[in-house]
Amino acid sequence: MYHYLYDSFLTDPKFGKPLTQIENRLTDLGIYGNVHRLALFKTMKGTIQDAVRRGGKTIVAVGDDASVAKAIDAVAEFPNVTFGIIPMGGGSHSIAGLLGIPEGVAACDVLSARLVESLDLGKVNNHHFLTSLTIPGEVQAECDGRYTVSLENAGEICVSNLTGAGDRQLSDPRDGRLETLVRTAARGFFRSMFGPRLAPAAVSVFPTERVVIRAANRAQLTAVADGLPYNDAEFRVEIMPQRLKVIVGKGRNI
Repeated sequence: MYHYLYDSFLTDPKFGKPLTQIENRLTDLGIYGNVHRLALFKTMKGTIQDAVRRGGKTIVAVGDDASVAKAIDAVAEFPNVTFGIIPMGGGSHSIAGLLGIPEGVAACDVLSARLVESLDLGKVNNHHFLTSLTIPGEVQAECDGRYTVSLENAGEICVSNLTGAGDRQLSDPRDGRLETLVRTAARGFFRSMFGPRLAPAAVSVFPTERVVIRAANRAQLTAVADGLPYNDAEFRVEIMPQRLKVIVGKGRNI
């Protein structure tokens, strides 16, 4: 049974016609199911837990990146459930794009084809993420309990599972490991045959399975994972191999 979770912003009347087109296409493909419309007191996590208890085997998030990120965090509790996405709304759809899923009604055909990949997830404290986690500031990262990387100047640490967050290296969410990227801020200028230019930021990459990140002064930190912010004094990040069964498209970037 398919369960479709409509994020709360889709109650706007401008989404009425596109949602009707999606529902008609799902019916034509024979995969229409239960629709859950999220609201103030009907959360993504609670709704998914209830759907799985009622026998749901496929959970589909309908919305933007924030919708997808919240759904992934909840679906991660149920490794035998298959996850799907129908990108909708004016927000970012970068997660769907990496998985080769087009926006709107075209995503229905991807769901129907049901090409499923088992992907790793990152876990930070009690939350899960698919793409990456970033923490800016003067922080220390203890990698696999073997060595510590420190940022003494402005910069950021990025723990990547699916994407290098703008860097050339693309992480593979099927290799059972994470990449910890340490970006140090540009300092000063360098000279070339074209004259002085701002020095580029340095990026170092460390393959890891577990990372513990703390502020150098033990202060509270803000981490952003899959676009969602989390606050804590310490972040414990680890890899969860093949934790997410997700329906992908042929144009996926993995």
